[in-house]
Amino acid sequence: MNHGEILLPICMAREIRDGDLVPMGLGTPLVAVAAMVAKLTHAPKALFLYPGNVITDEPMLPVRLAGIETWAQHVAIKTSSVDDMLFRVMYKASVIQFLRPAQVDGAGYLNTVVIGPYSNPTVRLPGPAVIPEASTGWFSRMHVYVPRHDVRAIVASVDFRAGRVSSRSGVKLFTDLCVFEWTLDGLVLTSLHPGITVDDVRQRTGAKFLVGDKCENTLEPTNYERNALESCDPRAVRRYEFLTSPAERLKLVMADVSGR
Repeated sequence: MNHGEILLPICMAREIRDGDLVPMGLGTPLVAVAAMVAKLTHAPKALFLYPGNVITDEPMLPVRLAGIETWAQHVAIKTSSVDDMLFRVMYKASVIQFLRPAQVDGAGYLNTVVIGPYSNPTVRLPGPAVIPEASTGWFSRMHVYVPRHDVRAIVASVDFRAGRVSSRSGVKLFTDLCVFEWTLDGLVLTSLHPGITVDDVRQRTGAKFLVGDKCENTLEPTNYERNALESCDPRAVRRYEFLTSPAERLKLVMADVSGR
């Protein structure tokens, strides 16, 4: 397992505050792992929002890839309609949203719609999902993550603008190589994971970025964080988002299901 597979979820976990509501997606185990690490370390009062508008304070131990909705229903402390969840719960709560686009550029535009021309795409993606809400500042805080840092993911200009990161400062982009932050000056490199250089990042980034004056090495995981990571993801299901082969992904899902 490479260093990024450990540091990426831990860097995300460090952004979660005690009492935050963390929305969970499907096929995004990195968010789940980050949320559980936070729950087991510095944010014991964190809440989780699962598909189906289910809120629970129960940590998912271990994090799983399949059967999440059924599990969440059994440990729910609140279920509601979409309208109630959006306008009564999420609007008032301290929500931290993590987004994983197929493409992101230096200006903060996100693409989860198509790769290539919209009229004749080479790949059709799931769609904008919650990106429009995130773009308008609906959530208290939001961040973006890219599990596989390369020029196809962090691009000069996205193929389709599904939305844009909020203009509020402090929105970060987490990858398996480093951490960026969007500022009024654009995309800024703020930390490098151990063993990674600025040149490494430049070679694998299509977008223009600045190197921050205080760019330093990403803090290594503490023993407390490492133990939490092992407790919530002993089968390393977070690798699902790093894999590119559908066959390897299916193999990981089947191993997760059979290992329970």
